[in-house]
Amino acid sequence: MPTLTISGPAQAFADNPRAARPITDRKTLARFHGLASEQACANVFDDPALDKLGLSGGRLRFVLDDEAPALQITTAFRVSRRLTEAETRRLVEATRAQWSDGCGSGSFENFHGTVLSTALAMALLNAGESKEGIGEYFVDAFPLSADEETRVEFSKADAEKTDLDYLREAAAMGEPQAQFQLARQLEQGDGVKKNERLAFEHYQRAADQNHPLALTFLGLCFQRGTGTPPDLKR
Repeated sequence: MPTLTISGPAQAFADNPRAARPITDRKTLARFHGLASEQACANVFDDPALDKLGLSGGRLRFVLDDEAPALQITTAFRVSRRLTEAETRRLVEATRAQWSDGCGSGSFENFHGTVLSTALAMALLNAGESKEGIGEYFVDAFPLSADEETRVEFSKADAEKTDLDYLREAAAMGEPQAQFQLARQLEQGDGVKKNERLAFEHYQRAADQNHPLALTFLGLCFQRGTGTPPDLKR
């Protein structure tokens, strides 16, 4: 089914959702790659004109830019046909509204667990929640300073990536938690074809970055001969 993808700039912050400066370190930003909303925009739009388009999908995704140390917010919709310019503008406007409010003001999930939007984190702080209770990192989909920087791409094929696709990409970026999570899935055959040798390699890469659980599971691999010859001295 054809896919229409809308994307724009996004930001992430550490320690304080009210922080003035977003994270610009690419290694840290990789932890947000693939971060997704639970809700899909197509399920929450309140516009009869959009309902008639037969849209599906539309989860919010935070994606690390291929080259720059910056995040993008992307939303991919499955569409039955190429939309007209007027229909596309209407969809973009509704999607940007969800980015800045709606779905974008909630929480998001990926291989690192739950990350709150800056809006939700500040609301919880104002309601008396402790700083420890809101987490260490926060994301902001489509900040106001980026009002005109929206891109629209149409693909005749289903171009929406899966959680596994983003996990693989983050692991390839060198993100240690992604490497560990992918190794666990490969070892167990969880959502992916079982491959103990490849699992061992990902454990090793994460362990090389001192990921605590990866170090433990790498030791078990040597002990049990999982994906590598047994080596009790390791």
